[in-house]
Amino acid sequence: MAHVQDNIAPLLSSVRAYLAAQLTELLDGQRDQVVLDNIGRPDESISIEQGGATYLTLVRTEEDASQKSPRNYRKLPSPEGSAPTIIKRPPPVTLNLYVLITANHPVYSDALLVLSEVVATFQHRNILSAAELPGLPADGFFASRQLKFSLLSPSLEEWNHLWSMLGGKHLPALLYLVQSAAIEYIPTADVPGSPIREIHLTENIR
Repeated sequence: MAHVQDNIAPLLSSVRAYLAAQLTELLDGQRDQVVLDNIGRPDESISIEQGGATYLTLVRTEEDASQKSPRNYRKLPSPEGSAPTIIKRPPPVTLNLYVLITANHPVYSDALLVLSEVVATFQHRNILSAAELPGLPADGFFASRQLKFSLLSPSLEEWNHLWSMLGGKHLPALLYLVQSAAIEYIPTADVPGSPIREIHLTENIR
């Protein structure tokens, strides 16, 4: 059955689970609720009184052109001694994810404490493999998936635009660049590639 590989939802859900486990350990089980949700829901106002949680919100995606491959063919592993199998498949779309981590807590000092612990978590380990990311599907690229976390430093103007877009007052938050998710359509049956029968070399000697 055809499916989408490296779906963003399970990737960020696994990040949420990892961060929740780390905060539970660092904060001795206190203020460790981490949710994957939109901190700026268009039909609701952000209320600190209803807080007590750390929010992970995807605020932007962009294609990572540096990871784009021009090849439309893949070589699949074959049994030892046999020729590799070539299939025709376009390269995946590699996405960089901009994730806003917001500490929405009634006590301001608690929010600052949580943000400090978040920074420490990704300072200690800024590249996460499948071994550290619980709940990832076992198929496809997930087995070798690595996510790199880079802390960004938006200007005051950029923060203003971001929180205006989210429709709420500014809350203690961090913005991380998460690299990368390789979105790909996996068909039910692969299309075999044409075998290479000729190689043409051209060279100009001056």
